[in-house]
Amino acid sequence: MVSIQAEIKDIVLTRGVGPVIELALTVNFPTRYGDATSYVCQVYSIQGILTVRHGDQWKRLNPLVFPSTLAGNSTYPQASFSAFCFLTFQELEELEKIRAGGELSFGLFSNRLDGLADIEGETPRGHLKKLETISIEVSGGKKAPKHDWLSQLSGIDFRRYRTFEFPMVDGKDELQLTESLDDAWKKYYAGEYADTIVACRRIYEDMKKKLKERKFVKDSDPNEIDFKKILNGDKTATHFESLFEATWGLTQPGAHIGRIVGKADADLILMNTHAVVKYLVSNIR
Repeated sequence: MVSIQAEIKDIVLTRGVGPVIELALTVNFPTRYGDATSYVCQVYSIQGILTVRHGDQWKRLNPLVFPSTLAGNSTYPQASFSAFCFLTFQELEELEKIRAGGELSFGLFSNRLDGLADIEGETPRGHLKKLETISIEVSGGKKAPKHDWLSQLSGIDFRRYRTFEFPMVDGKDELQLTESLDDAWKKYYAGEYADTIVACRRIYEDMKKKLKERKFVKDSDPNEIDFKKILNGDKTATHFESLFEATWGLTQPGAHIGRIVGKADADLILMNTHAVVKYLVSNIR
């Protein structure tokens, strides 16, 4: 059996009908095949499954598609070829959840590709012609650098993706606001800036309701949130309350009378809302 080694040299996210991950591979054929003094090899019907990993998260993706056969010979044993993994936007969304603001590493399931090799060569006994199954051993994996990946997401207009990472709401979400915040971001990605502000207003309404239910209220007025109880009397509470109330005020319909709500308004309100949610979630015990 002919032994072929390969390495993933590059990973690029492009777009056809949907998202497409393109792999650039370098393949090394052996300089000899048995006792053949020279040989040529055509590999076709190649099969393989792309995998992706980030930390402890791992996922099998779709089977790879190879647009052409792979050719090598004893004189020029190194060759380059490409493979493609076609995704849906929903599958790309799942990759983004796995990536979680970090970097994805791509590889091959079982670290190999399988195919059929058509081999012809010359041996001391005469002409050789043989068809056999082969495995192409693919060493390691390949990381997609974060900056490149974000740029490629922008290039395929994935949710009008921003080219920077906003801090995630991590830890236990005691107020159960993460899903509502994600919904606001989705509206923002879609360019629905007025709806983004409406989504933020609902987040503030939900925050106020849940903070009151947890008794984070002023002793003198049960309808007023007492941020000193959340932040243990920290002087930061006074400034945080100002930010909370100011951003809440900007989400109100009357705050934008006589002007068209645009991206700049959504930027200000959504990013402040995200910061407020993250800070509250981090401080509520």
